[in-house]
Amino acid sequence: MQDLIPEYKKTMKILVKAKEQAPDEDDAKIIGEMISSTQFSIDYLKKGHHPENRRGIHRRSVQQRTTPLDPLWMQSYAAPSGCGSYTNISESGRLQIDMALSTLTVQERQAYTLHKGLCFSLSQIALEMDVSKSTVQSYIDRAAQKIEAELQCSLFF
Repeated sequence: MQDLIPEYKKTMKILVKAKEQAPDEDDAKIIGEMISSTQFSIDYLKKGHHPENRRGIHRRSVQQRTTPLDPLWMQSYAAPSGCGSYTNISESGRLQIDMALSTLTVQERQAYTLHKGLCFSLSQIALEMDVSKSTVQSYIDRAAQKIEAELQCSLFF
């Protein structure tokens, strides 16, 4: 890949000269688009990933990065037989999760457990529950808010 970067840079110089010498506006516009594409390719090769990520992990909000419960606990709670010994939770841990989930509606509990516990995607949950993806997202967001409030108020956590 590193061998391609000098070739793209040579192409970029040729395109810049061609744009300066373009006979009319339409040709200059097409060459400008070619320059933009070539620059994108150079940036992609240098970084090793999409150079213009606008929704990367570093741009996510605190709510999207924060998990109210330990994910391994939630997975162990949702599917105890599928987890290894290091993720098994005690009865007191299971009771804590039950108490936190008790404040949720049936739909919120189902969506939250499928997403956080069984690692289903929003699309899969939407198909399972026969609702839209945005509805599933709102169920999960509300559940996370309720669980966070429960964790802050509870004496047992």
